[in-house]
Amino acid sequence: MFKSVPDQRRLVTERLWQSWWREFVASSRLQDKQSDYPPAIETYLVALMSRRLGFDLPLLSRNQDSASGELRETLELLMGVEDLRYQIMRETIEQGRARES
Repeated sequence: MFKSVPDQRRLVTERLWQSWWREFVASSRLQDKQSDYPPAIETYLVALMSRRLGFDLPLLSRNQDSASGELRETLELLMGVEDLRYQIMRETIEQGRARES
């Protein structure tokens, strides 16, 4: 069976949005690694766009989160709390998103 033209347009539009979202998230991850400013800006932008466009929040720091442990958190508290603060900010954003769903 053939799909109607509006259905095809809707599918193409959804695919384009998904493609754009993947590129946006990839770009934000790259910017986060290469930037000389705090990652809070990229985290905020991704969370904002995710909420406004209805996309799931990506795991922005998958590698960072998997490597963290109790020892690492203790060292971050002793050496500086910036990374820990951004991790807590990301978790807070994700929890707020889960409550809205």
